[in-house]
Amino acid sequence: MRPVSLISIQTASQLSSELGSPVDPRRFRANIYLDLGDGQGFGEDRLVGRTIRIGRNLLLAAVERDVRCKMITLDPETFEPKPELMKLVAGSHEQCAGIYADVLAEGTIQRGDPVVLVD
Repeated sequence: MRPVSLISIQTASQLSSELGSPVDPRRFRANIYLDLGDGQGFGEDRLVGRTIRIGRNLLLAAVERDVRCKMITLDPETFEPKPELMKLVAGSHEQCAGIYADVLAEGTIQRGDPVVLVD
């Protein structure tokens, strides 16, 4: 069962700051939006190579950074393009935002469930 995409709300916030205009996290069309709580964008990159538990049962192996395509330029509601977002991600972040993970153990998660590093 691969892949599951994850991105932190801190990453979207950092991109908003760098771009100088709001970036809706839904532009990244992730399966899971993480609140890593530390205020730093791109904190999810440090999870690659690690095993993560979310909630009681969901166990994920973070396998790689998520290389983005121009889909992130489209507003999730209006489909209005914002090409400067792709230019920023490509030029300043190696075209990556978020990560992919393999599901090791299935589970149901809810907003506010803890995110815990297993290893």
